[in-house]
Amino acid sequence: MSSEPISSPAVTLSREVLLALHLDYGLRPRAAMMLVGGHQSDAFRLECDSQTVVLKIGPQWRSSAELEWSYRAAEHVAQVLSVAAVPLRTTAKARVTRVLGRPVTVWPFVDGRGIDVNDERECDLTAALLGRMQARLVTWQGAGERPATSPDALAMRRPARVPEALRDTGLDRWLSRWRARRDRVQGPMHGDFWGNNVLFDGRRIAAVIDWDDTRVGALDRELAWAVWEFCGDPALAVLNEPKALRFLRRYAAAGGPVSITDRSFVVPLIREHLRYEALRALGAAEKNELVDHAYTASAIRAFGALHGRSLGLPPGRRPKG
Repeated sequence: MSSEPISSPAVTLSREVLLALHLDYGLRPRAAMMLVGGHQSDAFRLECDSQTVVLKIGPQWRSSAELEWSYRAAEHVAQVLSVAAVPLRTTAKARVTRVLGRPVTVWPFVDGRGIDVNDERECDLTAALLGRMQARLVTWQGAGERPATSPDALAMRRPARVPEALRDTGLDRWLSRWRARRDRVQGPMHGDFWGNNVLFDGRRIAAVIDWDDTRVGALDRELAWAVWEFCGDPALAVLNEPKALRFLRRYAAAGGPVSITDRSFVVPLIREHLRYEALRALGAAEKNELVDHAYTASAIRAFGALHGRSLGLPPGRRPKG
């Protein structure tokens, strides 16, 4: 995990956290700095006598069982791709401990920064990495053991009413046909694959971090959203189509398990996720929870702007469903 950027030069950790670090990990921090960039957890860079680590304190609703499962998936990837970050084990060999009801994990510190989405080479490397990660994850035998998501998770938030701007019966019909297809590739996925969770050290990708949202689902959904994250412009609500096609080609060349022969799934699944993001935020706002209103507005704007758009198909091919 990276120390960039640091929001505070120094912080004081609670006695309970310091005790857990000592008893569960044998660590005595000499200095702590808060990191920024996460949305659900608090993260700190710790300078200890023997090493530099990252301390992550998650939300109370996140169960230890769910995180243990996620980190086993990361360890499966790390056996082949060393860039997959995995947490340190406690003295009891657990991947997670709890302090005052919140899950606590400790990670090796990795020096790097998030991917520059405007850098062609970095995006190429990221697309290839996603292909290799997905190809590895579909071989994991523990996929069916994931504990249920907590009903208090942010992902479960929905508003009382869907705004008119997010209604699209055409998309709903397409999604119904898509869900019924038997050729969709299902499997574990990282779950939060975006620029800040892929660290670049100036030469190469150094780490893929934040596996907390790992889950089982349709891999074409994760691929489509990655295309938006690395090839879309949320502020302008546009998708850079040549860049998106290049991203898909690099993904496929690296052995990504989702076929890109028919690319008609990409834009509808981007729109589905934009709607999900907006509805989740609107639901959280109704509960007076902290929401990034600018991001929500941009998601709604992009949902509308991408209506009717497509990455197209090679000549002579017809879209499925």
